[in-house]
Amino acid sequence: VEAMTMADRIMVQRDGVTEQIGTPEELYNHPANLFVAGFIGSPEMNFTDCILVKDGERLWLDAEEFKIPVPAEIVPKLERYVGEEVIMGIRPEDLYEREFIKGDMPENAVRMIVDVIEPVGPYLLLHLRKGRLSLVARVKQTTASVGQEVDVEMDRGKIHVFDKKTTKAII
Repeated sequence: VEAMTMADRIMVQRDGVTEQIGTPEELYNHPANLFVAGFIGSPEMNFTDCILVKDGERLWLDAEEFKIPVPAEIVPKLERYVGEEVIMGIRPEDLYEREFIKGDMPENAVRMIVDVIEPVGPYLLLHLRKGRLSLVARVKQTTASVGQEVDVEMDRGKIHVFDKKTTKAII
């Protein structure tokens, strides 16, 4: 957090090896790999294993607990991974409780159980689960209570996808 607020450029290293160098915004919005994506940001990015599946002309990220369509503009970068396991990442602030967003994107929604509601100043952290999937959403408001199911939508334009074998960013 200190580096993000104070630095013009940041170098992220792991075990003496440089993983990525860039502005705070570059590292946050375009992490080079899974390590940088998890290291930069608070709370850290949510990750889940998915299989990239093709249904006609559409690609889907299938994580068993949810299946969401891949935005058309990133399909060309992911087509070579069809049938393979990848890691999808999404930041907590890119998850929304359906009740508080405009529009309706049912293909982007996941019904999840609220495990913990953590007030953190001007926002709340919702710790959510569904089967093996656990996510943290950073929201400004909620009407949910612990143990209640909520519909959570993902901003598909903010999804990150990582190669499971190399951990390098694909998207």
